[in-house]
Amino acid sequence: MSLGAYQLAAFAHLVLAVFVTGYALFWAIMALALRRVSSPAETETHLATVAAARWPHVLVPWHLRLRLPLVGWLLFAAAIASGLLVGALGGPRELGLAFWLKLAALLAVLAVHASLARRPRPLTAWAGLPLVLLVLLLSVPLVR
Repeated sequence: MSLGAYQLAAFAHLVLAVFVTGYALFWAIMALALRRVSSPAETETHLATVAAARWPHVLVPWHLRLRLPLVGWLLFAAAIASGLLVGALGGPRELGLAFWLKLAALLAVLAVHASLARRPRPLTAWAGLPLVLLVLLLSVPLVR
């Protein structure tokens, strides 16, 4: 493949990484803010309301709007697909410790999001952000 395709895939992967980080930051902010003004039971109720919210909230007919956790799943899927594409276009490479640690952290992110999508709780809403940041940190040694 050409260098242009690799650069385009790498750019898409970076943009998606920013979106995923923003998504995780949104949940962390919601959990911390709600915990400050609500009781634990109310916080879980409010987080469930957030998880049931539809996106985008304007200009799109109701039946075409996506629940917020589905938006997260789509972001994760696109980021993973773009990462695999970057790896494929970059040519063969030895899979070292950084790759396996990143894979483990990514699986932890997906597990936290699965829990968040089923039953949002403050701890899982907050825990996604440090895990996403860990995935980003572990990506640095993998850059060519």
